[in-house]
Amino acid sequence: MRTESFFKGFGREHARAIELMRKGLLKEENGNVVPDDVKEELVARGLAYKQKGKLLIDPEYGYFLGIDIGGTSAKSMLIDFGFKAVAGSFRSEDRGSEINVFKHNLERALDGTMGSANPRRILGIGIALPGTVDPSHGKVLFTTNVQFLSGLRAIELLPRKFASAWADLPMKLEHDCKAAVLAEKLAGGPGHTERKESSIVAVTVGTGVSAGSYVNGSVIRGATNAAGEFGHIMVNGLDGRQCGCGKVGCLEAEASGSAMQAKWLERTGTKATVVEIAEAAMDGNIDAIELFKETGRWLGLGLSYIVNLMEPELITLYGGVSAAYDLFSESLNETLSKHAWPLANWKVERSMIGSEIVGLGAALVAYEHILGSAT
Repeated sequence: MRTESFFKGFGREHARAIELMRKGLLKEENGNVVPDDVKEELVARGLAYKQKGKLLIDPEYGYFLGIDIGGTSAKSMLIDFGFKAVAGSFRSEDRGSEINVFKHNLERALDGTMGSANPRRILGIGIALPGTVDPSHGKVLFTTNVQFLSGLRAIELLPRKFASAWADLPMKLEHDCKAAVLAEKLAGGPGHTERKESSIVAVTVGTGVSAGSYVNGSVIRGATNAAGEFGHIMVNGLDGRQCGCGKVGCLEAEASGSAMQAKWLERTGTKATVVEIAEAAMDGNIDAIELFKETGRWLGLGLSYIVNLMEPELITLYGGVSAAYDLFSESLNETLSKHAWPLANWKVERSMIGSEIVGLGAALVAYEHILGSAT
């Protein structure tokens, strides 16, 4: 693999010019004209072109790579400047349970992604995973469901050949839900358009449960970037289940995909995936129907805390369990209505982005990092 980048100097001024072109505001921004040399360099590199006296962006000439490290698999995808996937995402069959297997499986996903486009056109890389990270130092601090990644730097998550090839590229590490809510805001509308809502909470209901919040132009991070561990609020302190974090009664222990599988095994004596449980529910299986209703009630209770604390304009759900939203939406909304402040306004819906939301968000994290950088 060739290691040199086609545009090593791509930085804040270039990203700012691209962003203004995307929004049709290239000429001025608060009275400040984009320098001519920046425009000329974008044209020289092929990221922009002149047509009838106007400078236009070539959305497919530069890419951002997003890597989504999930609870059960790893995915990767490239997006262009239109925030659309270049050729869809590629997913590993298994995430792996130790670092060498993980890297091997991630390499297969990255090979698929890199086979769909020129890898030298990558301008930045974002990596998202379920856990607390330190974005400023690019390091994983702790992750409940992928504990063998704790303590690693972003570059150490990559397979060797890709780590070597991309060592000089801007690389940003982020919590998966913070990446997802950025994708929801910037590209969650029809045709990957920006959503009009100024306050959005994106909740993942998959292997685990977590949330990312976007309010008035920025992602809420907290003092140490640990904000968003929605799955670890206490919802069942009396007879709750043991959570992977070590506590008892967490929302994640009651309403995640892992919790549903464990409950199904306990109640039926058989193993099943969430997809299989959903199929059973759609076939009229009473146990499966009740399990989804129960999951909806726990999620509704949890979401009432968010509504009462923040009153976001929109709450979106994504992740494997959310694919069966129709099976638990009624119980979720009934419970949410019961516990939410009566004067609060809220709306819950399944994300339109689908399973690519975290990968898309990770790529956007890389773009936003360059856009906000000092150089």
